[in-house]
Amino acid sequence: MPEKYNTIIIGGGTAGLTAAIYTARQNKSAAVFESRIFGGQIADSPKVENYPGFCEISGGEFSDRLLKQALNLGAELIKKRVTAIKIEGKYRYVFSADGEKTQCDKIIIAVGTRPRPL
Repeated sequence: MPEKYNTIIIGGGTAGLTAAIYTARQNKSAAVFESRIFGGQIADSPKVENYPGFCEISGGEFSDRLLKQALNLGAELIKKRVTAIKIEGKYRYVFSADGEKTQCDKIIIAVGTRPRPL
């Protein structure tokens, strides 16, 4: 893992992976921190019909395609829980549960949600 990234994205669901794809397409280094499952909640959906470009696709296949595209473009996927963010002047730091500190220029928070029983 590099000492510094251009962009750290917290959350590896649809929004986080999309942010990683667009960051990497600009030839900027991107790291996605996710504590649970990359692909997010949509991965459990049997059918996705409301996303541009897909008339119908399973949630699992959709999230797999996002993951593959992010990785192919050079984004780094990091399976760690973020516990803190610190901004010191022009420097930004992300701290993970194992105590590791990672520097970046930009932070995108895309943590999403969890399903809750009714």
